Amino acid sequence: MKNGAEETTNAYGLSHISFFLFRISRYALDILFPPLCAYCEAYLDNETTPFCNACLGMIVRQTSLICPICNARMAANKNICTHGKSKRDQYPYLLGAATHYTDPVVRACIHRCKYEKVHSLAPVFAKLLVEYINALDPKPSIFASSPIVVPIPLHMHKERNRGFNQSALIARSFARTMQLPYDELLVKLIDNDPQAQTKKRIARLERMHGAFAVPRPADVRNKTIILIDDVSTSGATLSEAARTLKQAGAKKILALVVAKA
Repeated sequence: MKNGAEETTNAYGLSHISFFLFRISRYALDILFPPLCAYCEAYLDNETTPFCNACLGMIVRQTSLICPICNARMAANKNICTHGKSKRDQYPYLLGAATHYTDPVVRACIHRCKYEKVHSLAPVFAKLLVEYINALDPKPSIFASSPIVVPIPLHMHKERNRGFNQSALIARSFARTMQLPYDELLVKLIDNDPQAQTKKRIARLERMHGAFAVPRPADVRNKTIILIDDVSTSGATLSEAARTLKQAGAKKILALVVAKA
């Protein structure tokens, strides 16, 4: 009995020592490498967010959904304007963008998250999406049906080289905050980049044709989907991903991006 009590006391003491050493090491790191704002690199008072208050306050939030065909604001969250069936079939989703890609803070930090592996920015982007959705009036009806949060996937070679998928990091954090199911229902079959290779929207759409697949169509059929990506430029990637989900039987799709170019 005595040995058990001694072991418990020793373990308790070691845990306190470990915690103390951890705090000392964190203080030392903060002195040697103080946390900096992800955009302006000013010193941060705390590490609860990678932005300083000034930069965070500079970000301009959007306040309505967007037609993915003509970019018209859709304050009432209606269906896609009054475009013909062929256009609606090509863009079978509503688009929501928390910010605009011309915002220098957003643009620089998306680049840092994607190419400099600053993963701590992903929850911040997810928070921007949550704030954007909660500010919409009326709130999109799709949220009443417990939609599945689905990230835009990377091709497996690109994800292996990069080491992560930034859209998946954002989508997981968004789903967790909104208490929605998360599932990687899409896979990317073609390793292409429509934005880098072509400038015209039609060419980008053609380049993306057949880029995605749904390995488990039974998990998509009659489901509502929240499709998450970091940036939308021409809409080619979101359009092809949404069309693929629709062909697999998805009921409704709302695409959410951190920034719209």
